Amino acid sequence: MTPPSGAKRLAAGLTGSLDVGLEHLGVGFAPRSHPFNAKSEHGFYGIEDEVVSRIATFIRAHTDP
Repeated sequence: MTPPSGAKRLAAGLTGSLDVGLEHLGVGFAPRSHPFNAKSEHGFYGIEDEVVSRIATFIRAHTDP
């Protein structure tokens, strides 16, 4: 299990970054695979499209045209 509380500590350590974004997206489907495989929380099972969309939006907002 990876508790969300660790994300704040990780983000705080990214001191060389101009912007760090953290979002908690909730849960998707119940896991159907080993915890570190695709059909689990670490694979964003059930919320894949939302996760990819938010990551892409963040990257586009922080990339020079």
